[in-house]
Amino acid sequence: MSRDWQDDRNRWSYYLNHETTFADGFSLRSDIRRVSDRWYFKDFSSFNYYLGHYSPSGEDRFSRVPFLGDESLGSLDSTIRLTKDWSLYNLTALARYTDDFSSPDNNGTLQKYPEATLTGFRQPLFGSPFQLEFTAGYDHFFRQEGQKGHLWEISPTLFLPLKLGSYARVTPQAGFRGNVWERSDSVTDTGDKYGDREVFTLGTTLSTEMHRVFDVKGAEIEKIWHGIRPEITYTYIPDASQDHAPDFLDRIPGQHSLTYGITNTLLARMRAKDGKIRYREMMRFKLSQTYDILEARRDVTGTGNDNRPFRDVDLELDLAPLSYLSLSARNKFDVNSGSWRQNNYDLTLSDDRGDSASAGYRYTRDTLEEINLYLKAVLTSSLSATYLLRRNQLDRKTVESAYGLQYRKQCWNVELNVSDREDDRAVMVVFSLYGMGK
Repeated sequence: MSRDWQDDRNRWSYYLNHETTFADGFSLRSDIRRVSDRWYFKDFSSFNYYLGHYSPSGEDRFSRVPFLGDESLGSLDSTIRLTKDWSLYNLTALARYTDDFSSPDNNGTLQKYPEATLTGFRQPLFGSPFQLEFTAGYDHFFRQEGQKGHLWEISPTLFLPLKLGSYARVTPQAGFRGNVWERSDSVTDTGDKYGDREVFTLGTTLSTEMHRVFDVKGAEIEKIWHGIRPEITYTYIPDASQDHAPDFLDRIPGQHSLTYGITNTLLARMRAKDGKIRYREMMRFKLSQTYDILEARRDVTGTGNDNRPFRDVDLELDLAPLSYLSLSARNKFDVNSGSWRQNNYDLTLSDDRGDSASAGYRYTRDTLEEINLYLKAVLTSSLSATYLLRRNQLDRKTVESAYGLQYRKQCWNVELNVSDREDDRAVMVVFSLYGMGK
């Protein structure tokens, strides 16, 4: 998209993170995120407030931000949420506005305001062995160009947990999702201005769990709990009539599948020096795969192709054997081609002084391969150094390399940051007075 700017532009960003608790379980939360134009994060990707305060874990949300504000950010959402919680129910009213950076303007971007959703958490049904959970809601979708209108939905699901002896549990479930819509636009197309859709779901989950506690009696770790949980889930969703539904109604494809997996978990019980007990998940390792029954039954006569009912093997690993070491992996293996479809790794090392090192590797077959490296060294009690590297291995290019020094005193600090990108070099000196700003 061409900017075609004929005069000077004021560039700005605005971020508001606010929460007010009126009473126990009754609160209002605002997350307002706006920028002056679609190129803000591209032009200021080497240094901005959002990069410097990004936290992927979502912790410290009033001093950190949950999104990575660099040139890869495709859209930005602003929300205002009013929630009321009860022990078994939740009522939420929501307004959401989206800035789409991949479009020349926001006229065709679908906005959602207001939205009201009542959720009933899973609970016994009138004292019977059955359990019920449900959601019911209303959405108003708006945009200046394209389909818009009203959508109502109700989605109850019924469960029947059963024990098979002392070693296994089976949970059949049956669900229904009903939608009614009314379009308020004047767009001429083949879609219906009014209509409804009904989708039924059936499924069963069979699981068991074996565990054992090992008495370690170490200096820090007292005991380790090891659990193994095999699980198999059957899902059936028949095809629903939704060809003439508006585009703001999410399509639900037909499904007939069997998903099986196994999860290994190691949980450590530790006693601190003050005698308090705490727990740390040392390892969680899960393997799972889906067998597509619809694909297995698909007629391929005369096509020259084979049925491929086995989908990717999903691998999830979270490893934290020590308090200062963690490894996360999210991988997908394509059993039909015998190669990895995705590999994602994150390794983090840290210590009590504040030194840290993190390395990330992202790979998506034929699409993406990148390495991200971040190092922080505490040189003295007042001086620290940082290094950042982002490299595109697919094109064999260094996307960004950055160096930084920070000198801290009791009530002020000064930072020197130097960053190099393919088409930009930035040198920045930041002086901060604590309590007054930068």
